[in-house]
Amino acid sequence: MGEKRGKIIPMKKSKKVIRLEDRGRERKLVKGAWFFGILAALCLAYCAGIGLFLGYGTYFFLIWGVMGAGFGIIALLCAKPAIRRRIPAVLIKSFWVCFGIGVAIFVLVEGLILSRCSAKGTEGADYVIVLGAQWKNSGPSKVLKYRLDEAAYYLRRNPGAKVIVSGGKGPGEPISEAEGMAGYLEHAGVDREKILVENGKVTGVRTRRGDEIHCDYVISGPYPNKVYTQMIEPLSEVPVGAIKMINGRKLSVVPVSVIMVIEGTPEENGVFNYSTFSGTTMDTNEIWENYSNITEPYNYITTICLNYANPTLPEGYTQLSITALVPSKPFEDVKEEEYYDLKRRLANEMIEEYIKIGGVDFRPRITEFEVTTPMTVSHYVGAWKGNIYGYSHSMADHAVARLQMKEKDHFIEGLEFAGAHGMSGDGMGPQITNGRAAAKAVREDMEKKKEAQK
Repeated sequence: MGEKRGKIIPMKKSKKVIRLEDRGRERKLVKGAWFFGILAALCLAYCAGIGLFLGYGTYFFLIWGVMGAGFGIIALLCAKPAIRRRIPAVLIKSFWVCFGIGVAIFVLVEGLILSRCSAKGTEGADYVIVLGAQWKNSGPSKVLKYRLDEAAYYLRRNPGAKVIVSGGKGPGEPISEAEGMAGYLEHAGVDREKILVENGKVTGVRTRRGDEIHCDYVISGPYPNKVYTQMIEPLSEVPVGAIKMINGRKLSVVPVSVIMVIEGTPEENGVFNYSTFSGTTMDTNEIWENYSNITEPYNYITTICLNYANPTLPEGYTQLSITALVPSKPFEDVKEEEYYDLKRRLANEMIEEYIKIGGVDFRPRITEFEVTTPMTVSHYVGAWKGNIYGYSHSMADHAVARLQMKEKDHFIEGLEFAGAHGMSGDGMGPQITNGRAAAKAVREDMEKKKEAQK
């Protein structure tokens, strides 16, 4: 027995070999498997979060998915010794060297980025450069929106700075990123015409090119909401009363319209009048309550057929629009990912409602089709919240009350307003009468000052 104990049994002849020297190493590898497994899960979750929630302009974010897959493979190799032992040692060593270099570069780059995350732009810069990111059909992606909002905030504090936006038109983008960014900043009150005011009086305007033109009077088409919050320079010249006034007034209705060109004559498509007002009720309270939400079909619509107003339109086609004049408030809470589905649903409901009246289903013959909402009007026209009908009348803010308060509501000398948001009231007609009133006020003031100089 003693002789046998002293002999060393060759490993290749042994059926049961306990590799004591590997036990500690295996424990470390198990811990490594957990570590790299967690890293893999975090990388994959981050990649999915960008793709599903934040939005993206390029596919560079997929690098996180690749990293997650790589960490997952490392975790698998650490957890499965049998698989690991089949890989040549030289490949494993080469991998760890490359992995170490990659980690070092990643940590260095991310460290440089994170070290500047809290950095703020120096006040008084001459130029601001805003880098592009994805532009969706509904507007900027969340990442780009945060970037633009920060730029707009800086530019409002530094009105003398010029902004440069960048970004081309990538796959799936309706317009170039730079074009969309410029429109977004313009709507936010950046890079637009400014009304120069000093000591409560208009002194001139600044154009988009930066040219300053001296003048004593400005007749403004944009709403007071936009003028008093974005266009007066400096904003310190805006009286508190002007802000109270625009906050106290209620915006009138905004159009939700379906505009179509349909094959066939109006009669063939069940349209027999220039204008048709139709609905399930004539109770204005019920109509307004229905208009104040976007969860159910509109119960009152207006239809206009241009063929009856303009006989020179191309023959064999019907130009038809269906409109509901609704408050803008329900649209303010619409999320960008819901917007296009909402437009399609509203359009389909309005078309179906008119088909019930005309008795002809013309949908298969529609050749041109456009849906407009308050967002459409705001984007292309720049109207405040998409409103085109001014401020609605109320018992506290009607035409007579506005005339009585005309002098007190005239906050800046030389500034008049033309459009539906002017003095006489809301609607289409007042856009003309308010323009005349603004021009008359300017002329009378000029004559008054001329007489005073004699």
